[in-house]
Amino acid sequence: VRVVPRSPRQPCVQVIVMTQTRSLRILAEGLLIEMFWQPSALLWAILANMSSSNILVASGKVAPEPLLGAAVVMGCGLTTFSLRYIYEQPQKGLNFLVWTIAPCILLSTQLVGIWAVLAVAACVVLRAAHYASCLLFMSPTPESMDAPLRILMAGDAFEPKVDGVAVFSTHACRQLTAMGHQMHILTSIKGPKTIEGVPVTRHYGFSPEACPQHSVTIPSPRILSVLREFRPHVVHILDEGLFTTGLTFVCWWFNIPAVLSHHTRVDLYARYVLPRAPEWLNSILVFTLRRLFCPFAGSHLAVCEPLYDQLLSYQCRRLALWHSGCDTVSFNPECRSDEKRHELTGGRPELPIVLYVGRIAAEKDVDILPDIMREINGGPDGPRAQFVIVGDGPAREGIQARSVDIPHVTYLGFVRQGPALATIYASADVFLTTCTTEAFALVILEGMASGLSIVGPNAAGVPDAFESGVEGFLYKARDPKDAVAKLNHILEDDCTSSSFRMRTAARKRAMRQSWRASYEQAVEAYRREVFDY
Repeated sequence: VRVVPRSPRQPCVQVIVMTQTRSLRILAEGLLIEMFWQPSALLWAILANMSSSNILVASGKVAPEPLLGAAVVMGCGLTTFSLRYIYEQPQKGLNFLVWTIAPCILLSTQLVGIWAVLAVAACVVLRAAHYASCLLFMSPTPESMDAPLRILMAGDAFEPKVDGVAVFSTHACRQLTAMGHQMHILTSIKGPKTIEGVPVTRHYGFSPEACPQHSVTIPSPRILSVLREFRPHVVHILDEGLFTTGLTFVCWWFNIPAVLSHHTRVDLYARYVLPRAPEWLNSILVFTLRRLFCPFAGSHLAVCEPLYDQLLSYQCRRLALWHSGCDTVSFNPECRSDEKRHELTGGRPELPIVLYVGRIAAEKDVDILPDIMREINGGPDGPRAQFVIVGDGPAREGIQARSVDIPHVTYLGFVRQGPALATIYASADVFLTTCTTEAFALVILEGMASGLSIVGPNAAGVPDAFESGVEGFLYKARDPKDAVAKLNHILEDDCTSSSFRMRTAARKRAMRQSWRASYEQAVEAYRREVFDY
């Protein structure tokens, strides 16, 4: 804000957004950073502008630029505090207004002149209006760190959708309500009005043809009505997308604490979303999306180390590695059924069962499955294992057609989470995954909890799930021959003590990763975000 003379007799006020570093610093500190009142930012603003030699002329009086910059910042900060006091403690707020704000205004009038004071006052009024609008959506800060929270969970992955993120959201409802927190869900996919007893608001959305069971939520003003009615202490945003990007910005604008959990390797999925685009263009698009989108969230939770390292390079604030959980009660070796083995193997229960569970789509790298199965079962010695494929997707028809002549391959289609799926897991011997785009594959944890050895690619978040040589083996990504070699190693040792140790180690590792511990970690992130606001 510069007060400059248009003529010797007629001063005026010009608001100039300049490329000069010092002017941008004043504007950023006064109007953006201090929306959240960071005391250290005030000191930074003053020190950063001390070297400025610009002079402001205000009604015949001179004032240094650092003084006006400090006034803007101080005015916004004082206004924030007074409004917060008025909202939570009215008596203290009025005292603060009378004994702090008023004297500051009188003093600044004497120092910099009326025109500069009016410019600062305009900034303060805008800040006051902004904070007053925030009060419509904010809940008062809890009285203690142990008090229950009001948590709004939002995203595109909730029941009846079935994928890894939907499993996270379902267990969130179960665990957070058991801890005594109050929850509300905001999504778009059609489904029940409650999930695990938590009320659900179904927003506008559409389902892509390539993934009909998925729903893409469309941002709209209805988001504001949900925020105003529920008034959350914190918003947990699940993964990145069109809807969650808009909601993250809304939370930032209205000072609502937001925690964003990252479950998808967007950079790896980009080549399937835009298959004809060059790799460098996908990289630029992903970098731009995350660099612009991520800073609006106060805290970030990454479900695997590669994703954590990637977000760290984007300078995400309060980044933590979020350990996934597993339902080790439902997925248990005790669910093993001889009858189910007889059914799955077509009357040959002595054959070891190799199980695949997941979406049958291009991004899961299922195109190498027929090659692996043909190498194991297509030899002159006859079938050496029973392959069971659980799941559905756009690539199923093509994969099934390529494996129609391979003996002992069974496609079960979609099987919902429950006792039937747990029995299939426990009745198998080896869990096989081909996906190189996973952030963290929950199906691997479910297989380990069921006491299965794991064979998976050495890519993305798969190495985070198990240790090669202990609970299973990693093979070179998208290399069917190496995958076959690792499978043969397990199949040959199926009845040996080494195989038993591997399956026991898998179950033991899964037992350490409970959903309760996972969401206790999430609640810590919630509380840090809430009490820092």
